[in-house]
Amino acid sequence: MALEFDDRVIVAFDELQEARMLVNLPYLLAYIYDNFKGITVIATGSEVGVVYDVLRLEDSESPLYRRAIGEVRLRRLSREESAEFLSEGFDQLSVSVSRSLIDEIIDHVDGIIGWLTYYGWSIAVQRERDLSRIREMASLQAVAEVRRFLERSRERYYHILKAIALGLNRWSEVKGYLEAKEGMEIDDSTFNTLLKTLVKLGFVERKDGGYLIADPLVAYAVRRKL
Repeated sequence: MALEFDDRVIVAFDELQEARMLVNLPYLLAYIYDNFKGITVIATGSEVGVVYDVLRLEDSESPLYRRAIGEVRLRRLSREESAEFLSEGFDQLSVSVSRSLIDEIIDHVDGIIGWLTYYGWSIAVQRERDLSRIREMASLQAVAEVRRFLERSRERYYHILKAIALGLNRWSEVKGYLEAKEGMEIDDSTFNTLLKTLVKLGFVERKDGGYLIADPLVAYAVRRKL
């Protein structure tokens, strides 16, 4: 019999992709869904494709398949939306910031909400006004994220990221860079699989017939620190 609570209980999983080794997680969440009517589960993750793999949402044999699941995806904000987001946040904290500083922040992060928040927090709470120092601190976090990925992956992923970060954004250019680094020819199928994995993990995206690193601070970190 399902158990009910007088008050709603929230169970949150942050960065769910880090739980990829917990093979029974979908069964646990399905059990909560079926038996604890007062519990709401919230799962967040920055690698959308991996989150889907962990939860097996598109696997017909998964216990979570076709369950009533709500999904919220955060898109990249436009320049004006980014300015409004920052301005309203600073206003709420009674922090005076010039439009030129806001524009410079947007130039650094290209509408990514997490980094807009980080810059805003650094200025409003940490009282740091040197954007170059904020970018250096943010890039250290980006480096840590990339290194966590590379620790469980082959070095060739790094070479692909490096090529794209350096502006070699065409398929043939990236493949040529990787082959030069490895000193050997790589078949097209293998290379395509590597690229698709990076896209699935959210590190790389397609644009105008080429590839780019989705997060400008990750690109900066790959160019400067890795």
